[in-house]
Order: sequence, then C-alpha cells, then structure tokens
Amino acid sequence: MNKSEHSYFMKYDELTSEAYIDQLGKDLVKLATTPGPTRCIAKIAENDPRIDRTERFPITLAVQEIIDRLNSDNKIDLVLREFNGNLLIVGGLGTNPTKQEIYDLPVTLAPHLDEITYQVKNERDTTTGAQILIPLCNAPDKIKPENSKAKILGFRGENHRKLVEVGSGNFAPEPLKTKVPKTRYLLKTEAKDLLMGDLVVQDYSHEKPDARYDLESIIHMKALDDRAGCIAQIYAVAELAKRGLPAKAILAGDEEGFNKDVSWARLVRPAFTEFSRRDGLIIVCDGFNAPKMREEFYSRHEHLSEALMTAYVSDASGAGDPGIFSLFRDRIVDIARRSGFEATVTTSYASRSIDPKIMDEFPLIGFINWSNGNVSDEEEEAICHHDESIALRQVVNIIGTTCLAVNYFSKVFR
Repeated sequence: MNKSEHSYFMKYDELTSEAYIDQLGKDLVKLATTPGPTRCIAKIAENDPRIDRTERFPITLAVQEIIDRLNSDNKIDLVLREFNGNLLIVGGLGTNPTKQEIYDLPVTLAPHLDEITYQVKNERDTTTGAQILIPLCNAPDKIKPENSKAKILGFRGENHRKLVEVGSGNFAPEPLKTKVPKTRYLLKTEAKDLLMGDLVVQDYSHEKPDARYDLESIIHMKALDDRAGCIAQIYAVAELAKRGLPAKAILAGDEEGFNKDVSWARLVRPAFTEFSRRDGLIIVCDGFNAPKMREEFYSRHEHLSEALMTAYVSDASGAGDPGIFSLFRDRIVDIARRSGFEATVTTSYASRSIDPKIMDEFPLIGFINWSNGNVSDEEEEAICHHDESIALRQVVNIIGTTCLAVNYFSKVFR
C-alpha cells in the first residue's frame, strides 16, 4: 500500500454524523455507569470455584449489548469472549474465529476495564457508626461530595455465587492524624444485608438516559478511566471490520490492583500470552491525568481534542519504546492528519497501564491516549480515577487514529 492509499483508508467525516456521535456518547456513558470490577471474579479455569460458571459480570453484559448493536447496525461479526477476567473482542474473522486466527493478527488493542474498588471491613467507626472500608487499589484521598454515592456489591443467591447489588450509601476519605499521613475510607449505609468482604464502588449512574451528544459534548463522570479507552477501541475494531480488516482488542480486567506491584498485570499477562504475537504490536489506550501535562497543551485552558501518542509510561519514568514512538511520530500522525483526524505526539505524561515486565515479553508497545480533563486545571490535583471528563471529539480522533495505526502496522508486522 502506498502513502496516498493510507490516508484514504478512513476519513474523518465518516465518523462524525449526528447519529454516530450520539450513539458513541450513549455507549460511553453505558460503560461508565456500569459497575466493575472484573478482577474480583476472574475465572481462571472452567472449574474455578470463585464464581458460578454461568455467571457474567454486569460490565460483560454491557459490552455484549454494545457489540450486538454494532453488529446489527453495521452487518459485521464482532465476537466477545471472556478470558481470565478480561474481555476479548474480535472482528472480521467470522462468528467463530479459532485461537490461531486470533493469535496471528499482528496488532492487539489494549485498554483496561477495571476501576477503583473498596472492600467492607468488619469494623465500624466508634463515633459515627460508619463502616470502615479497605481500598483494593490506590484510592484517591479527596472525593467531592457530589461523587460520594456508593453501590455495594456482594456474592449472594444459591451457594453465594451470584454477584448482586445489595445496597447503597455514601463514602468519603478521612485523613488520619498520624506521624505518616494516612487516609481511611468510611461508608455510611442503611443496607441490612451487608457482609464483611462485600465490594463497594462509586455510584455514577446520575447521567440522564435521554441526554443527546454531539462532537462538542464533554462527558464528565467517574470511571471514564479507562471506559473511554474501551469504547474507543471497541468502536475501532468495529470500524476496521466494516472495512474488511480483521482486528482484536483485549479489555483488560487488571490495572487497579492491590497496592503491591506483584499484582500488576496478573490477569493481563495470560490473555496477552494466549492471544498476542510476541513479534506484533500492542496499542494501549489509557487516560492521561491532564493537569500533569506540561508541554504545548498547558496554555490552552481546555479539553484536548487530539489523539495523543506517547513513548513513556509511569509518569514519564517507566519503560517506553523510542523506536515505536518515532513510527507514531513520523508515520501515524502524518497519515491521521491527511485523513482529517487530529493526532499528535507527546513526551509529557502517561499513567502506568501495563506492568513493565510485560514489556520484556511483548517489547513492541505503543500508546494512543486521551486527556483526562482540562489540561490547565491546576485546581484539580487528582482528577484521574474519581472525577473525570473527556471531549467526544477526542474519542472520535482516537477511533480514527487507532484504525489507521492498525491498518499501517498490519502491513508492517505481517
């Protein structure tokens, strides 16, 4: 394929109809208002005793509903498979692709699908009676009152193997006056069926179901990190399938793991090993904590609209591949811009999306990311993970740029 053919593989105006953007916004809100996590019910094998083999977590059902609609609307063949706490999405290989066919595809898209989760502790605050929670992740130490509502999930039903919503409440971090500053997390609830070990996630279901979206819409809510990356890459697989190019994505159930590095990527690695080529490319999507970006974006005082590509992870101090980054800089940005999509490279900041050890096993990793909030908002010290926003125009640019990158690298990594 020559240079000019790349730019006409997909054009910006193909993704900007009123109906397309409105549905994109609705699907993003659906994902961002469906509670996680997936990792707590990861099913390692068919006889795994932690959950009934027929049980499907709510986020799985939400993704399946989106895929079913995409298939119906576009006459394509997206397939959803669950694997080890992750969701594998394949398009363009028919309704029953083999493991080898999936593995042979050279590019894997990889957002993460989990979220911050808390666990109910068998202890109450002696003054307020509030239940004390254990955060199963790096939880924020500040939560705005409007984001303090909580959903409580627990295993109930026959053999206590069905995960259901058992109550609601309000929770908040409370700073402790200790030599080393610490934060504890409290839950106030009227739930009668609360049990030690139940799971608590933020309740972010306040979005109006009849809302309409356009290119200028800003979606502002919890759990966009990284549901925004998930919807962008689900749509990218669908767009590629519409154009006859097979593609795959692994929506990873592991990022907000326990506060020990040993748990990072515990669920991701087996899925990559099963379905991704060592000599292929993994394209990660994740949310940048926007106020920490310090390059040319900082003076804009706005949400970014470009698809952002970076070489680095872990606050610009982790592993990265300058060779892949330079290909994004010198090839993908040019192809995207000639196709009408806004795309740019940055060395400013990225969050840790994949364990550095995975980069030893899968060394070819690139990033097409989104900006989590207003890039110049210094007032918000911790937008990421509890109070997030994204412009739908940026999601469209990520979808298009991702498709063009998959098209390009599918030729490179034959």
